[in-house]
Amino acid sequence: MKAGDARPLLAAIKKTGVLRGPVLRLLAQMLETGQLTFKQGPGRPPDPEAGVRDLFAADTYEDVQKDEDIQNAQVKSDDLFRAIGSVTGVGHESVRQAVKAGRKPRK
Repeated sequence: MKAGDARPLLAAIKKTGVLRGPVLRLLAQMLETGQLTFKQGPGRPPDPEAGVRDLFAADTYEDVQKDEDIQNAQVKSDDLFRAIGSVTGVGHESVRQAVKAGRKPRK
């Protein structure tokens, strides 16, 4: 394993189903020293909160658009995008994109 061959690790996992003793210690040591690393994907890692934030923004926009008081007050769509963007901490274009993505049928 220290030479870069992961087959002994794979064999130990297949044989017992779990890692024990020297194999587990060697694996931990290789991770600590940087001998064993994992390839990172290209670009910046995704923001785990972005999906939830976008869903909240899109749902809020759709709910507010259906509200009769808002319709009677004739609130402009641009103003609503800006208001939701300021509440969620993103720009109005991000809210627009979230609403647009929420309206697309899922494949």
